[in-house]
Amino acid sequence: MTVVTVGASSTGTAARSPRRWARHESGRIAHARPSAMSCSNCVWSRTGGPGPSGYAPSKTFLNAVTVQYAEELHDTNILINAACPGFTATGLNGFRGVRSPEQGAAIAIRLATLPDDGPTGGFFDDAGVVPW
Repeated sequence: MTVVTVGASSTGTAARSPRRWARHESGRIAHARPSAMSCSNCVWSRTGGPGPSGYAPSKTFLNAVTVQYAEELHDTNILINAACPGFTATGLNGFRGVRSPEQGAAIAIRLATLPDDGPTGGFFDDAGVVPW
């Protein structure tokens, strides 16, 4: 699971060093993950929540990748954040989510359209900052 989750996200955003992005005037990256996977709020590990046992560690690792890339690019206009879409109805959860795909996408859209002086290296949901 870790290889798939982190590998796929890292390949999509950093098949190469994030420094290669620095040549661009600006950019936005929003990694999606559930707020339950923040290190301070890892409820799935206590409740035996959905997914195989590798899911929580893989998302925790992706948290670290997000922060690392944001630090590496702190002197650019490339912002990298994590976005929690909430419990969104998707094929992954058998469409049991309570949010529509449009509602789930709202935070990613907000992060993708941040101004150049917007936050980077953070974890956000619709209500604002989620503790790492």
